[in-house]
Amino acid sequence: MIGKFIEKWKMLKAVKAIQKEPIYLAAIQAGQTGLADESQGLGKYASKELKQKLAEEIMAEVNEVILAPNQLMANREKLSVYTLQMAKYQVLILPEKNEDEDDATGLRDKPGITGELKSHIKKIAEEDKEIKELVWSLDDPSDKDIYEACLFRYWLFQLKAHIFQTIRIALNDIHHDPEKDWYREFVAAMCAWEEYNYRKLIGLPDVLEKDDGFGGREALKYSTFMDIVLSGAKYPNFEWKEAYKDEK
Repeated sequence: MIGKFIEKWKMLKAVKAIQKEPIYLAAIQAGQTGLADESQGLGKYASKELKQKLAEEIMAEVNEVILAPNQLMANREKLSVYTLQMAKYQVLILPEKNEDEDDATGLRDKPGITGELKSHIKKIAEEDKEIKELVWSLDDPSDKDIYEACLFRYWLFQLKAHIFQTIRIALNDIHHDPEKDWYREFVAAMCAWEEYNYRKLIGLPDVLEKDDGFGGREALKYSTFMDIVLSGAKYPNFEWKEAYKDEK
């Protein structure tokens, strides 16, 4: 009996210690902001049950970062995973130039990112395994239904990426000049990589090839940004640019 009491006391003490961690508090605030805003996104369209499930899943992963021997690298690993997953859906929902909707992300027209995939979303859903599985869960979906399902997936991964991006800032894994910080460039690189993969999958022209003539080699260059992030480089964007500075 006393042994069980001591173990429970130790567990409660550990939980209280975690809850005092600055990165735990940052994650809680970011998560609440993402899920509580009932005017848009998950806050508006996710069920109460899904919000609760998401909160539990995310905080379990946040605890893993807190308890990791190297918090910065543990966080980078999670941030990288969710940023790549976010990018997979980001490029499918970006508005085209001729749409009334603005591109709030500022990603469209960066190298390899066009906003053109939205109009090919049904064909992509026939070829890409992950999107095909998502569509399989829908009942006779229209193009609009497929778009909305991808948008919802984007919101899920964007929330998770945002949580670990917030932790990144709390861990001071940043450049204090916002113009030199690496995360926005990382997102753009992952979006360029994902758009390249979709275009290759359904036979659309390689827009990266227009930039320098290297085509697939250029796309591979963008994919290596993640390798540099996961290598622990202090400024991944600087290292990435240095690695390819001699290429024409």
